[in-house]
Amino acid sequence: MIEETKKPLVSVIMPCYKMGRFIGEALESVGKQTYTNWEVIAVDDCGPEDGTRKAVEFFAKQFPNNRINLPPTRKKRRRERRPQHGDRDGTG
Repeated sequence: MIEETKKPLVSVIMPCYKMGRFIGEALESVGKQTYTNWEVIAVDDCGPEDGTRKAVEFFAKQFPNNRINLPPTRKKRRRERRPQHGDRDGTG
């Protein structure tokens, strides 16, 4: 069996503009995976305060051994550019 530290890191890039109602369920799904060497980059495109940040912070506390990142976005990006923004923040 491969040790956890030797397994490749998987980056889950999750766009979350106006996703406060759903982000908790999506993050929970990632946390329930059997593969454990992952990170989540939640990309919020300057959406309104709808609970997204709180949900991501709560999730991060539940999984302290994984990297959970909600990078700040200063200005709204065009839809097709958002995943590229999250890709720059990932390491897996």
